[in-house]
Order: sequence, then C-alpha cells, then structure tokens
Amino acid sequence: KLVRAGADHVISPQRIGGARMASVLLRPGVMSLLDVVTRGGGVTLAIEELAVPRGSPVAERTLGELEIGGRTGALVVAVRPSTTHGGSGLLFNPSSATALREEDTLIVMGEQDQIRALRGLMEVVA
Repeated sequence: KLVRAGADHVISPQRIGGARMASVLLRPGVMSLLDVVTRGGGVTLAIEELAVPRGSPVAERTLGELEIGGRTGALVVAVRPSTTHGGSGLLFNPSSATALREEDTLIVMGEQDQIRALRGLMEVVA
C-alpha cells in the first residue's frame, strides 16, 4: 500500500527479522562481522562511501599504485564509477588495476581512524 501511495522505500520489520534469523542460522560468521560493523561490539568498524573529489591526488591512479590498505589500513570493498565517466553499478572487490577517477565513489570498510586517513589521502591539496 505504501509503494502504491508513492513511497520510495518501504521497510518491513517482519521481512527483515525473518531474513536475519535465516542468515544467522546459515552464515553465523558473516552475521557476527555485520553485528560488529553495525552495532559496535567494542570495535569501531564502519562501512562508508567516499567520493573522489575533483583535483584529488588519487584520481587517475590505480588502487595498486595508491596502496590504500598499506597506507591507511582501510579496505576498498567496491567502487561505484562516476556517471560522468560512463560508469554504472558497483564494481565489487576491485583489483589493483582498477583506476580511480574524479567523482568515483569508494565503498570502504575500516576503523574510524583508517577511514579518516583515507579521506586525508583523497583531499585536494591547495
């Protein structure tokens, strides 16, 4: 009814609860990791989206050249190419040969300090 009324997104607690129960039974390790990411659990892991700003020093360089994991500790989970450069969808588990472009979006996972370090790496130097 909500969709027919024009809602863009509808959240069903029953559906989410059922899917969660099934996932805990089928993939308990994965669900434990997701619990840490979404609820804290004493660890400060987060999953965030970071857009590559225009003029960023990471633009036009590959993930291998940037060595993001080694330099920041953050893990690049996916890249959403900019629509300006003809991109669509998400590129999951991008390879080291994946080149970043201005306005691409990185989906990253890490502790807050690691994500902060990656933001600093992506900043435009004036």
